[in-house]
Amino acid sequence: MKSERNPTRYIASHFHTPSEFVQSAFLYVVRAGHLKAAADYRVDRPFCAGHDLIYCVEGRGHIRIEGRDHTVNESDVLWIDGRSPHVHWADGKDPWEVLWLRADGYALTRSAEALNVARQPVFAAAPGTAANFNAVLRHLQMQPLALDALLHAEVSVLLSMLFQQRRSLQGDDTGNRGTDPGLKRVIEKMGIYYHKSWTVAALAREAGMSEPQFYKCFHLATGSSPISWLRRQRMNHAKRRLVETTDSIKQIAVQVGYSDPLYFSRDFKLACGVSPKHYRQQESADPAGSARA
Repeated sequence: MKSERNPTRYIASHFHTPSEFVQSAFLYVVRAGHLKAAADYRVDRPFCAGHDLIYCVEGRGHIRIEGRDHTVNESDVLWIDGRSPHVHWADGKDPWEVLWLRADGYALTRSAEALNVARQPVFAAAPGTAANFNAVLRHLQMQPLALDALLHAEVSVLLSMLFQQRRSLQGDDTGNRGTDPGLKRVIEKMGIYYHKSWTVAALAREAGMSEPQFYKCFHLATGSSPISWLRRQRMNHAKRRLVETTDSIKQIAVQVGYSDPLYFSRDFKLACGVSPKHYRQQESADPAGSARA
């Protein structure tokens, strides 16, 4: 919708049609632009293909998704998952100016689900966010030979910044409370004492939370369950020992928290795709390492 007095002004508008290969291999961009909205600017859609990432340069906007209204302020990023019906509009008193892009790809859809953007679509932008949006616009305008790889890189950086911002927050649906000190303390302790036989109940007590609350908060902060997170930490330390030491696999199992070497070997293969012995053979600079079992 356009205002007769101060119409919406499209400062930049670019379209892109990526190949099938690009769509299968990359995070890809199909549209991007820069606009200064009129006071009556409004977009009402039941569905659109892809994900809109909108950076508010100045002013204010609003979105309604899943029956909830959210305000987007200057320097916020709005993530709209187009699979859900949504309405977004400029604030009537202080219309927004935005940089935006529409991207897609399997990883982006999974990331939207992990970050719960349908219920928490607004992020506080990190420094440099505007530069990433502008880089996307510049690449689309210049059309370099490596266009799709460059677009993939810029979207990946944006995605990493949004993950970092959201993971550093936890609590209610607005995502506006800092990481719980008890949870932070427990995660640090798990990282140091990864070899201990932790249980979710013990970790929850350590954090000063109930088990359901701890599990929910831990998953929100890390994207993983406590036991899965701990298992991956153990695998990281086991990999280093397999490559950098001559310790036997039985010794390494005990060092990283497994009393049963067979159980360790099974867990290792599930996590890494190969047995500890074969991992040592593949990664060690010394082929004779295959004899150290």
